[in-house]
Amino acid sequence: MSRGPSLTVRPWDSGDGDAGGPDQVLGIPVDHLLAKRLDAAGALVALQDRRVALTGPIAAIGHHRVLRTYVRGRARSKADPAYRDWLAQVSTVLEHMQPESRFR
Repeated sequence: MSRGPSLTVRPWDSGDGDAGGPDQVLGIPVDHLLAKRLDAAGALVALQDRRVALTGPIAAIGHHRVLRTYVRGRARSKADPAYRDWLAQVSTVLEHMQPESRFR
């Protein structure tokens, strides 16, 4: 049985709501906020389906290890230092997550 894609990424759209404090990401309800970007709209959130999501210029959903790999690669490719710092913060939070945790 397939569990679907391990990472889903697409641009964040204004119709998706507030990227800094979303109620849902790509239709999946947010369980709670893990980190919030202070200099622009963006957040790292735990989803009710036990995955995590990054919001901001993009919406990226995946299991914490897969999302961490994506975030690290994205940080290396971006010229904006503030965005790189945000992604480094996100990577640190994801690095400390345990796979069996419910994020609480």
